[in-house]
Amino acid sequence: MAMQVSVMQPEMTTQDSHPADASALSWPSSASENWKFTPLDKLELSRFTPVSHKASVEEGDTQNQNSLCFDNGFLVSQPALEAAVQISRLTSEDPALKNWLSYLPEGHHLSHLLAANLGDIILITVEDGATIEAPVHLDYTGSETEHASHPLVLISVGKAAECRFIEHYHSENGLSAPVLIAELAEDARMHIAKLQEEAAATTHLGLSVYKLASRAYVNGFTLSTGAKLARSEAHLHFADKDAQMSLNAIYLGADEQHHDITTVTHHAHPSCASNQVIRGVLADQSHGVFQGKVCVAPDAQKTDGQQMSRVLLLSRDAVADAKPELEIFADDVVCSHGATVGELDEVLMFYLKSRGIHDDEARAMLIQAFLADALDEIEDEALKTLLTHHVDRWTSGYQSA
Repeated sequence: MAMQVSVMQPEMTTQDSHPADASALSWPSSASENWKFTPLDKLELSRFTPVSHKASVEEGDTQNQNSLCFDNGFLVSQPALEAAVQISRLTSEDPALKNWLSYLPEGHHLSHLLAANLGDIILITVEDGATIEAPVHLDYTGSETEHASHPLVLISVGKAAECRFIEHYHSENGLSAPVLIAELAEDARMHIAKLQEEAAATTHLGLSVYKLASRAYVNGFTLSTGAKLARSEAHLHFADKDAQMSLNAIYLGADEQHHDITTVTHHAHPSCASNQVIRGVLADQSHGVFQGKVCVAPDAQKTDGQQMSRVLLLSRDAVADAKPELEIFADDVVCSHGATVGELDEVLMFYLKSRGIHDDEARAMLIQAFLADALDEIEDEALKTLLTHHVDRWTSGYQSA
């Protein structure tokens, strides 16, 4: 089985322009190191203009009473959540917004895209000391195939609070470009899962930013199965000592899908730990990308930064690219990265088939076993059950060529 794999360690670069509108954006090409494997310049994304209308918000009238429903990027249904969770809508002139936007990666294309198309801005605040057991659903739909959606969700988690979130993207918008920014105070804990299963013609460009105070903790997971081209990018900032983050992902590609998982982790303070487990399964002519950069500042001693990407190719025409990076300026650290690509073990396939198990069932069993260690990184059982169901549905539905 032929396979194409590249593992390099160049420095990520950014775009320098600050356009006033989306049409002025210079979409990145393969010449931009940060977009080398996922160029956008030939996709004609500027034709997708933002949806200009929004529906009125209905309060407390949803099938799932913990769901905030967004349609074409606008909040249209707001449930009555627990008293410790407050939801408000900000305007582009709100003084607090400037501070939130300062967390976005400077000079980054997706930051420019948001600034040029600032739409609905929703702030979710979890009070100090609160424990939110039931996951809050952020449900994103849309039917405007010739338009773009640009929702911005801000999450503020108070001191010693614990909360759970599910981001579910299943729109048909031509361009889906959501941004989520989360700020965690001291001792706060956050469990968050992102499920991307958008329509086959959609381009998904998602950006998530996390800022962690002392002893804060994030356990996050991304499952990407939909869209024609999907890039889920996360930037993590350790803003004080003793914080921890576990950010993991699975992408499942078929046909000519393109999945990109990109992360940038900034260790600026001592005794912080980051861990990333990435798994990919690629069938047909699909393309998978993992870019992971870990930056360790001179004062960030006792840093523990780990990342590992593994890809399973189910086709001779599938392509996997990996670009793990370590940028370390401290000397007392434990950091490692790695990337591997392989195919189904024919010995194990023969063993299962010899026990009377059909080819497709045997293949699904081996794929599920390959993905199991990534799913085990999900600590919240409700989130783990949800994502495991979607993984099993994909693996059971895939049929060999």
